[in-house]
Amino acid sequence: MFGQLSERKFDYYISPFGIIWPNPFTDQAVLQYTLPESGKVLVRILNQFGMTVKLTTEVYQQAGSHQIIIDDTDLKSAEAYYYQVLLESTTKSYQVNGKMVLIK
Repeated sequence: MFGQLSERKFDYYISPFGIIWPNPFTDQAVLQYTLPESGKVLVRILNQFGMTVKLTTEVYQQAGSHQIIIDDTDLKSAEAYYYQVLLESTTKSYQVNGKMVLIK
């Protein structure tokens, strides 16, 4: 299922439906996002070259507010990273992209 959701063309790009704080961060940050509909959700963190460095499991989540903790264990160096929240509901697909900065 990861490939299907993470490589799908998304119908809607919504902003803001995700926010990360603090930003920049030193050891961990909280990614808060609000889902407009229930569906399968995948969150991934990418480095500045677009390579996935951290990937959450694909889970079904209800519409509403959610949050995950992002720590620096998978992030190798102090630099800019990007996050994507991907949502696939029964009727639509959504994606939000954002930038975060790790400082050490």
